[in-house]
Amino acid sequence: MDGADRNGLSRRVWITTLGGALGAGAVVGVLRIGRTDDGTENDDVAKLNPDITFPGLATNPQLQGDALPNVAVLRLDASTVRLPELAGLPLVVNIWYAACAPCRREMPDFETVHSELKGTVRFIGLNPQDSAEQARQFADEMGVTYELLLDPGSVAVDALRIGLFPTTLFVTADGVVTSNHAGALTANELREVIQKELLA
Repeated sequence: MDGADRNGLSRRVWITTLGGALGAGAVVGVLRIGRTDDGTENDDVAKLNPDITFPGLATNPQLQGDALPNVAVLRLDASTVRLPELAGLPLVVNIWYAACAPCRREMPDFETVHSELKGTVRFIGLNPQDSAEQARQFADEMGVTYELLLDPGSVAVDALRIGLFPTTLFVTADGVVTSNHAGALTANELREVIQKELLA
């Protein structure tokens, strides 16, 4: 589906929700997400999914085994970097934006684990919505010290086909995605996935 179709249509999308962002692994339900004419979600969807927001097409593919797409994103100083150039160390790429409540809730946990693993695992916050000033202000407010990048026009997010926020990608040192997780993650969940998929 191209950008015009994604932005111009009222959608009814089926998604499968999982029991927790990580551990349970059992399918607990299928939700019908009815979008109203103004593009907002039904209230029941928000209540049933407090850890996820749905600003775009409400779907996330499984990216396991996919290489990071060769698209350019911006550092906060407006210099460019392509996603594959971020490799070299194992990566945790968290896709977020400032108005996303679950994004805000999980960021202190990301900072905690980043501080523990600095020099071993590289943490990146990728923001498809906010300006550099907004992202910098938010990082200061939340005490975030890991690297923040901007994705103007959602080019990277579209290339990854991400529609649920926050989403976190776990990526090997050579740029291959081991898994992607929608919804807020705790520090313990981060440690578990990193140890299992990136440091084992």
